[in-house]
Amino acid sequence: MTLANSIVGVILVGLGAIGVGCPSSGYVTPDASIAKVTCVPAVEGELQDVRDVTAAPYLVHHPTVVDPNVPMIMFLPGGSGSRSSAQFAWDTFLAGDPRVANYRVLIPYSDSSDLFDQGPRAFNTLDAVLSCYGGDPARVHVAGFSNGGRMAFWFMFVRPDRFATLLGAPGLFPPSTPAQWAAALGNRP
Repeated sequence: MTLANSIVGVILVGLGAIGVGCPSSGYVTPDASIAKVTCVPAVEGELQDVRDVTAAPYLVHHPTVVDPNVPMIMFLPGGSGSRSSAQFAWDTFLAGDPRVANYRVLIPYSDSSDLFDQGPRAFNTLDAVLSCYGGDPARVHVAGFSNGGRMAFWFMFVRPDRFATLLGAPGLFPPSTPAQWAAALGNRP
């Protein structure tokens, strides 16, 4: 079993983790100016590069099964969170694993600046994808590596109500207290 398959296995089993790591408390305040979501037709079983719509750009892979309550993996790429980092995340950690076919996979990325600095847009992207294609908001799993791992930990830390599980492989953890993590993770495994 490769490291990438092991990582996918951990994501799909839903193992919780502990850590922290992003900027200010306003980091995940959704953009209230985004009132109408524009949707691109889903192509099941293929990775789509969605651009020029609300909360884009992002990659999305739709499940091969039609299920209005499908779970979702929001995978945050490392580095600057660029298109090539998003493609690397897909190719390295998710593509080719047959278990991924049962999940909608969302990989937001940035064309203009670091994705790390676009927390509100990443949440808007999550909301837009759920609105466009359906899915169970209680079964959204957040994951990431490097800067994306750090962002995943921060998302869970500041909005634990949005994610069922967390898997992050960040390169750096800023200080946090056990009480902060106990509050963020609640009764998750």
